[in-house]
Amino acid sequence: MTNRITIWSSCFCIGALSAVFWSQMPSIPSLYVLLSIEIVTGGIIALHSLNNLQEPSRNVAEPYPDITVNCGVAVNGVVAGILWLASVGHFYYAWQLPENKIQQDVIISAQVLSGGCVSAAQNGSKVQEQGVPPIYRYVVKVSRIDNVKARDLVFEHPLPSFVDFSSSFTVQLSHMPTGYSAKKEPTGPHLISDTSAILTCLHNGDSFQAVVKMKPAYGVINPTGFNRQQYLASKAIHATGYIKHVMVDKIIHQHTPRYVFSQQLLQVGLQNNRWWSALLLGDRSRLTPDDWALLQQTGTGHLFSISGMHLSIVAGITFLVLGAVIFLVSALFGAFQHNWPHRVMLEVSSSNYKLVSGIRFCSAAPIRFSIFSGVLLVSALYTMLSGMALPVLRAFVLLCIAFIFSISSSVARPIHIAILMLMVSLCLFPLGILSASFYLSIGAVLVIWFSVNRFQLNNKSWWRTAFQLQCILCVATLPLTMLWFEHISVISLVANIVAVPFISLILPISLIALLILVQFPPSSWMNSIAHTILEFCDASLTWLIELLNGLVLHAARYYVASVSQPVDTSLVVYLFLAIFLVFLPTWRFKSTCVVLLILPFFSSFIPSNDTYWHIHILDAGQASAAIITKGSNAIVIDSGARFNDVARTAESDILSLLKKHNVSRVDIVIHTHGDNDHAGGKTALKQFKVSQNAVFLSPVQGCERGKMLVWEGLELAFFWPLAGNREDSNAQSCVVKITDGTTSILFSGDIEKESEYTLLYAQQDDPFTSLQSSILVAPHHGSKTSSTEAFIKAVNPDSVIYSQGFANRWSFPSKSVFDRYKALGIKQYLTSYHGYVNVAIDTSHSCNEVGRMSDIENQCSNAFQISTSRLHHKRRWYLPSYWPGHL
Repeated sequence: MTNRITIWSSCFCIGALSAVFWSQMPSIPSLYVLLSIEIVTGGIIALHSLNNLQEPSRNVAEPYPDITVNCGVAVNGVVAGILWLASVGHFYYAWQLPENKIQQDVIISAQVLSGGCVSAAQNGSKVQEQGVPPIYRYVVKVSRIDNVKARDLVFEHPLPSFVDFSSSFTVQLSHMPTGYSAKKEPTGPHLISDTSAILTCLHNGDSFQAVVKMKPAYGVINPTGFNRQQYLASKAIHATGYIKHVMVDKIIHQHTPRYVFSQQLLQVGLQNNRWWSALLLGDRSRLTPDDWALLQQTGTGHLFSISGMHLSIVAGITFLVLGAVIFLVSALFGAFQHNWPHRVMLEVSSSNYKLVSGIRFCSAAPIRFSIFSGVLLVSALYTMLSGMALPVLRAFVLLCIAFIFSISSSVARPIHIAILMLMVSLCLFPLGILSASFYLSIGAVLVIWFSVNRFQLNNKSWWRTAFQLQCILCVATLPLTMLWFEHISVISLVANIVAVPFISLILPISLIALLILVQFPPSSWMNSIAHTILEFCDASLTWLIELLNGLVLHAARYYVASVSQPVDTSLVVYLFLAIFLVFLPTWRFKSTCVVLLILPFFSSFIPSNDTYWHIHILDAGQASAAIITKGSNAIVIDSGARFNDVARTAESDILSLLKKHNVSRVDIVIHTHGDNDHAGGKTALKQFKVSQNAVFLSPVQGCERGKMLVWEGLELAFFWPLAGNREDSNAQSCVVKITDGTTSILFSGDIEKESEYTLLYAQQDDPFTSLQSSILVAPHHGSKTSSTEAFIKAVNPDSVIYSQGFANRWSFPSKSVFDRYKALGIKQYLTSYHGYVNVAIDTSHSCNEVGRMSDIENQCSNAFQISTSRLHHKRRWYLPSYWPGHL
């Protein structure tokens, strides 16, 4: 029976985890088919179990029926896992904003679930010092929209069910005040003005009413960089938006204990207050860019975010303290001296580490139950202090499972317990399979379990075990870190060997001191002692941060402290298998297998075949960014927008894409004009090592009609603006055509119809400068003031690409423009719908001539293939495409 339960649980996990790779959600009819299979296989298993109860000797004589039933159990488990995730997915997407509510002013009634600011006073002082208003980001549960219940307005049941998988409409809202005033001067009796909102930020648990604009949960999709849409799905967030006004008289403050702790922590006045907020409260919003860079380069980010590791530390310390109390009481009163000693082992499993602690005490069930109950109580309080963060909540659930097995008389192998824990996690937190924390947590626990059994670490001293586990974890989790964060720290092993025991020591001490500060009055001697302890811990934390900074500086002198390299999922799987084989016992062909598995990973560092050139149109939101690659060289055309002093498209997407294609040099950077949505990443590009020697061109610097450049066998022909132009505007955008003699692409910036007509007129005088191109990047993102019919016919493209954002305020592309291209039979690609667009061109089929191509192009056939993120590279059910409503 135990084996069949394990088989079913394992297959359930496999079926549920397969949802990560589904290209689309199973249809409702297919779910009914799967449900029928589940019922039939379940019935067969039940009938066979009844027969075994009636005739137990028959099963021993005939082994084949057991094999058949085990196969049925496996099928039943897989189908159950698929049904579970499919049901959750359908209910998640059942929450959809009506078309008439998207990007419209609506009044909502909501409650803050997470993301509430920790201290208005602290943020306010920061604004006064820097003169920059903060950005608040809340995850809220919306109960009413325009005085209508959200459930009645935006939820449609896709399946009949007795279980409600999604009971609330969850929205992520941001609020960026447009100005700041030191005085609190509301503009009206009901609205908090943008200037005063800084002083009245919302906290977790607060209920409020506000005027907001919302749209479905969405995000840009590129081959590299942060996948925001997947992140929102993993958090079960159904929509995003921003707050325009908050109704001040409708706010109901319901401050949680976490807020009380945060206020007390601020009053202490520690030097590293922002680090303590991250370490003790899980609030990392106040960390500076330099702080984030330090955590990334040292690989210690997991230490300054409340996670399962922190819960395991708290649970382990609590267990040892309670065990020590029992020991002292027993020794003092001699009540249990005849029963001494009995060894009891408690395994505290967390999402990041497994802390195995042992202590000798009486094995009486009431004593054991009392200690474990105390551990769970303290762990529950710590989970609440973390703001019910998903990794901590998941670790607490697993701790409860360990508690049940510890106090029960049932005997189960560690592998059975591990599978049960995984199954419970998938049942309670199904969408967690889309987040990095899930795989890092599960991966760390499996690595620890494997290492303890493979190398017999439980028979070694605790310090040697801890050191070896840390080394193995750093190596074994490298593939996962590369896959999810596209970044690995070279010095993470050294940094974590120092930082992990340090944090493990000061975390419980500082938590106890903070608890004393909250519970005792300021004048008490306990409060004074706690204040002294926190100041000592703060000085120790300063030493740790300086040590980490020193490691980074020292590493930078001899080698790179960290490496950023995007890799494909398949390559990470091969690398992970290779690392796993390294730790297995030796066999005849072990080395050969390891080398074969590593080869695909290292082959990814070989530059692309230079007989191909690629056009990469990035999904940059309501902005523009493109890259041309050929071999190890590249051209960048526009660099996306810059918001809040961060050029995310340039710093993340462009740089990562260049690294993924092993580009060693950017030769040319063209900014079609100087608007933020096209040139916002210019400063960032100049700082990239790969583009430091690049030639930067713009309408006022180098872009001029008649200019020709030859790059890697391709020709760049500039059509606009005229020579001597000094105006950097939409009308004077740089228009450039890139061609190999067969296939060509025309970048037209934000030119409008006047510029288009001028280009057409100039073409009559110089027929060799033909606008005709295979692919056109639509002028001005598809604005109705551009893409005249005459211009489109002159270009005569096979395909047009609109670089525009989802539900943008200008409704780009215009319906009239879209219909104009459609009437001419031109294929249309929208970055908001298709995501990143890749055009692969094979030059072996081209004319292989460079010059003025007007006649040559008409004699050669186009040889290019277009693929997109959402329809080809990353086609997943949790990354759906939304077609613009106005089209």
